[in-house]
Amino acid sequence: MHLIAPLENHFSLLYTILKEHISDDVNYKVLVFCTTAMVTKLVADLLGELNLNVREIHSRKPQSYRTRVSDEFRKSKGLILVTSDVSARGVDYPDVTLVIQDLPITKATPPIVDPDIRKKVERSLSNVEMKSKESAYQAWLGYYNSNKNIGKDKIRLVQLANEFSRSMGLDNPPAIPKLVLGKMGLKNVPGLRSK
Repeated sequence: MHLIAPLENHFSLLYTILKEHISDDVNYKVLVFCTTAMVTKLVADLLGELNLNVREIHSRKPQSYRTRVSDEFRKSKGLILVTSDVSARGVDYPDVTLVIQDLPITKATPPIVDPDIRKKVERSLSNVEMKSKESAYQAWLGYYNSNKNIGKDKIRLVQLANEFSRSMGLDNPPAIPKLVLGKMGLKNVPGLRSK
């Protein structure tokens, strides 16, 4: 099944779904797929702040680390693995109890997000390093800029990126180096901050 949710609810929904799943199954083994390495790091940092048992695998981690975490996840239970799809292609993990990613299968009704959970997620997000949020924002922008459907409308792309920024608790989107904006073809698009 798949959920379509506004960006501002993504983190609270993710936490709600994970909490419900963990309380239902002590032997949980969850895979969470993210778009880029930096978004993977951000999600893993957040879930760690929320005291979940989480590991991360993405291209910015050394191969030896990825192999070790991959083996640990394969053998253990009671663990959440956050990974970029690049890192997990062709990897077989037995006994996975839940996979979270954006594959359209059948539409589901989103679980109700408890206001206390939303507050807890917001509090935890405020403890995640600013550098992690900045990198995730830039990676998000780059990823969707190269997506044919979203990337062709630069103004809409920036509106969505800034929604993603707000979902991380940042009212002001992080500034991006002018050089990077130039490479992405995003110079002078309203709503972007450059440095």
